[in-house]
Amino acid sequence: MFIKLGLAPFHFWVPQIYEGAPNFVTLVLLVLPKFVLFVLFIKLYLFVFKFVHQILFQVICINVVLSLIFGSFGALWQNNIKKFMAYSAITNSDLFC
Repeated sequence: MFIKLGLAPFHFWVPQIYEGAPNFVTLVLLVLPKFVLFVLFIKLYLFVFKFVHQILFQVICINVVLSLIFGSFGALWQNNIKKFMAYSAITNSDLFC
């Protein structure tokens, strides 16, 4: 699920996909998968992985910190607005912690 959400360290495909896609597809990629996978992840986290809560929580927190770092520093030097939006999506996708 981290790959589909574009979270670090699986975020390298996101800027290239957003740059090459038409504007409407970029809009759909910004909103729809994040919402659906977030709901799915919360349901899995609460019901399936309830017994490994401490280990999974640490993995998610590490992933959140990496996503914030890679997304923020990646967006600093962007001239293309779609790549900037992609790095913004990487930074804003870490609502888990």
